Amino acid sequence: MARTSPNAVLRELERLADDPEAQASYAATVLTTERRAQIVGPALAALEQQPLPEARPALLRLYAHLGADGTRHDAGGTFRASILRALRPWATIDDLPLLERAVTTYEFLPPGRSEEATPIRGAGLVALADLDPELAGFHAARLLVDIHTSRPSGEPAKTAAGVLAACSEHLALYLYTLRSTSTPCAPPSMKTSPPSACATSPMPPRPSPVNSAPATAPRRARRPSSA
Repeated sequence: MARTSPNAVLRELERLADDPEAQASYAATVLTTERRAQIVGPALAALEQQPLPEARPALLRLYAHLGADGTRHDAGGTFRASILRALRPWATIDDLPLLERAVTTYEFLPPGRSEEATPIRGAGLVALADLDPELAGFHAARLLVDIHTSRPSGEPAKTAAGVLAACSEHLALYLYTLRSTSTPCAPPSMKTSPPSACATSPMPPRPSPVNSAPATAPRRARRPSSA
């Protein structure tokens, strides 16, 4: 596609707004060569609203281009997260390496070197859960306690909690709840250790139902002879 002015592309996208499929088709064509941020954003938004399988090659190339220098080309990961959402309906098993890279992407921006790639990890996790729920569950458990979770948004921990719930991984959510509150792990009558140990100590091994009693019973003291 010949390179045109951003205003012309944006006007065409707006003109096609009443025909989402035509708009998405035009956006896919634009993204085969377009890398200007003022065009990439609206084009990706159109493909999020109306995902198209034919846009897949262009989206994958764009993701690779942005990811090659993420802090420069896509600071904050907004565009790559949008690509992952647009790819999600058409993702295949071949995309597993891409999605695993997404859920392990961390980018630190100056001047404070704050971590800003949370949108990529969240969008990647949701797409990964569609293809491989078990693998997504492991990553979700990790992201649930990720030290780089955004304080304002709670992401990607909030997305991770949703994925774990959808995968019925309730034990992971329960453990997170115990670690995040001061509620004792068990009622007072059942506690065998101080409450603070519940969140930090590993779960003790389950006792065997057969050999749970002491191997040798304590011997009774003999009565003195009456003789």
